[in-house]
Amino acid sequence: MESNGLTMINLASKKYSNLITDAGEKVGLTKVEMDVLLFLANNPEQKDANSIVTKRGIAKSFVSKAVSSLIKKGLLTSVTRSGDKRYIDLYLTSKAEEAVDLGRRAQNCFFQIMNRNLSLEDKKHMALVIEKIIASLNEE
Repeated sequence: MESNGLTMINLASKKYSNLITDAGEKVGLTKVEMDVLLFLANNPEQKDANSIVTKRGIAKSFVSKAVSSLIKKGLLTSVTRSGDKRYIDLYLTSKAEEAVDLGRRAQNCFFQIMNRNLSLEDKKHMALVIEKIIASLNEE
């Protein structure tokens, strides 16, 4: 079972990465730049680089480089938080809409691929199993 689980994780990670990379290439962005844009678009309440590093597990240096590049390209703006200059909030600009749309389509394609051979019952069971796995991992 462990081998199948690791195989599934590796295949899913590679497929997702390829889809996001392909979407990014269409608009001249790297995979990490797409990851940053999609994180901010899908998690508007978490608008700082540290949240991206923590939640997505991307190295701080990669996120920093991607954020700088996205700001230069006009896809992000940054605003220092009032009251605490150590924190900078990131906001998508309207220029980011096309990239976000392509990225979300890639994400939807990924989930369709993952679910295409699953029945509704399989999906319900899988959701319960995933919840249990997440709970176990959070206990550590």
